[in-house]
This record gives sequence, structure tokens and C-alpha cells, in this order.
Amino acid sequence: MTDAYTDELFPVTSVEAGRVVFPVSRLVCDVERFSSDDDEPMAAHGMGVVYTRTSLGELLRSDPTPLERQHILDRWYWPHHLKLERLVNEVIARAGQCIIIDCHSFPSIALPYEMDKSKARPDICIGTDLFHTLLFLSDALIAAVKELNFSVAVNVPFAGALVSWVKRRTSLRPREMSANNPGCVKKRKNLKCRENCLDNASLASN
Repeated sequence: MTDAYTDELFPVTSVEAGRVVFPVSRLVCDVERFSSDDDEPMAAHGMGVVYTRTSLGELLRSDPTPLERQHILDRWYWPHHLKLERLVNEVIARAGQCIIIDCHSFPSIALPYEMDKSKARPDICIGTDLFHTLLFLSDALIAAVKELNFSVAVNVPFAGALVSWVKRRTSLRPREMSANNPGCVKKRKNLKCRENCLDNASLASN
């Protein structure tokens, strides 16, 4: 369930305004989830903001007490989103807008917990948000991937994108999309593609 090789798959580029990197595994705290299990669909599978189940559905840890849960949120979740919010605000202040590309990797073969069990998986999966992702942004990334002869799909096998939580559904200036690839098995195949696609897509969206 870890996002393997993301540091190699997404090297620093000359076109980015900055980046926020979560320093620990999502098994400690998943900052991509909603903070409340009532709002998070994956909480029903033991994979809310605090995981209690593994990818096989086995017990990972006992349910945290309200105090333990709050400690995890205060230690990891809120500081991460505060860093993201600050960076988004800084970029908007400088440039008038901010494009967030949320970067992940995923396995070439679906894990038992995944909703999409399709055997055929694209080299690159682009996750989008209906409110925040402009069509030309995803189109630019799709074109950059295809130019390098890699397969690409939108919201398959994973859908959605990380959104700045303060501006979620309230401001159109932060634009978000998620870039994913099966890096665990195809790391070397996709590494150069990652560098080129992110550069090309960023330049196309300027």
C-alpha cells in the first residue's frame, strides 16, 4: 500500500513553484483521506485517515481511541495540510493561480482492497476533480504521455485528486489533478516518462 519510488519517479523539475512531501508512510496517517471517517468512503474498509486493516483485509492495528486519533491528526495530518495551504497561498499571491499535481505510484497488479480489479492497467493514471481540474490540464498531460508512447487513463484505476482543504469547492484558483503510475513493477520504464511528461504538461499549461 506504500507509494514506492515516488522520490525517483517525480524528481524536482525546473517548472515547479514548490512541493510538499509527506515524510512518513500512509500506514501511519493517510493525509489523502478526509479527516472524519463519516466523510471517508475507505474508512469502511479500515483505510480511513488511520489505517486499521492491511491491503489483504487483515488486522493492522486496533481502532485508535479518540485521544490517539486526535494525536495522530495533530502530529501528521493537520501540519501537512497547513504546509500545503501555505504554499498554495504563496503561489496564488505570486502568480494569480496554482496548479497542484499530486504524485503517487501504484502496483501493476490490483491489490485485494482496490475497487478496480481490472487486469489491464495504464502506464499513467490521471486523477481529476470535477470542480478543480480544468480540462486543458488533463488534456496536456494526456498528450505528453501519449507523445512518449505510454498508455494513459483518466480516473482509472484510481479516481480523484488531492484538494487544498480550505479552498475545497470554494475557490477555482487552485487547480488539482493526480498523476499516478505502477512504479513498483515498472519503475525504470516509467522514470524518464515521468520527467518528460511533467515538464511537458507544465509547460503546456503555462
